[in-house]
Amino acid sequence: MRTLLNIICSKKVKYSILILFLLFLYITISALSYVNAVSYNLSNSVFRLHVIANSDSNEDQNLKYIVRDNVLNYMNEICRNAKTKEEAIQIAQANMDEFHSIALNTIRDNGYDYDVSVEIGNFSFPTKTYGDISLPAGFYDA
Repeated sequence: MRTLLNIICSKKVKYSILILFLLFLYITISALSYVNAVSYNLSNSVFRLHVIANSDSNEDQNLKYIVRDNVLNYMNEICRNAKTKEEAIQIAQANMDEFHSIALNTIRDNGYDYDVSVEIGNFSFPTKTYGDISLPAGFYDA
C-alpha cells in the first residue's frame, strides 16, 4: 500500500497528471474556438429562409413546408446567378412583393385564410440540420 502511495505522490505522476490536464484544456479551448470560427463564417456567408407557421398544429406545420418549398423554388430561380450573399439579399429585397404573393397564394390554394408578412433582417436561429448539412445556432441574415 505504501508503494502505491509513493507512486501516486511521485513527481513524475504529478507532472503527468498536470500535462494531461493541460492537454485536455488545450483541446477543449481549440475545439470551442473552431466551432465559433465556423459559426461566424457560416453566419456571414448564408442567407437563410425562415417560414413561421401559424401554430404548432400538424396542419399548420405541413402548410409551412408547402409555403417554404414554393418560396425556395422562386428564390432559387431568381438568385441562380447571384455570386454573393449580398447579391442574393438585394434580389430578395427587390422581389419582396412576389414572395408575399407566393406565400399568400399558397396558403389560399390550400384552403386557409392566414395573413402573411415578409421581412428581411438578421434573426436568431436554433441549430438546424438539413440532410448532411448542419447550421449551428446563431444570428443569420434571413
